[in-house]
Amino acid sequence: MIRDEDFVRGSVPMTKEEVRWIALVKAEIGPSSFVLDVGAGTGSISIEAAKIAAKGKIFALEKNPEALRLIHTNMEKFAVKKECCSILMQFRLRGIFTSM
Repeated sequence: MIRDEDFVRGSVPMTKEEVRWIALVKAEIGPSSFVLDVGAGTGSISIEAAKIAAKGKIFALEKNPEALRLIHTNMEKFAVKKECCSILMQFRLRGIFTSM
């Protein structure tokens, strides 16, 4: 498990490590799990899930441009495959969040 202080955060909210760890265990994520992280923030849940579900699919959805940059920064820091967040920019480019 990754400690809070290891994530690059900026001013974007992040799920605290204790809550994140309990949620990941309770979700029973396995090696081939499909995970959808809506409002991904810094990507802390997506990144931890990607480490667990190495053969699965992890999608992090986020509308905040600063958060999107942090997710990509944290993905690089923790060596998470780009496929984990490929859907992020597709949603952003299509303007799905413009009415929110």
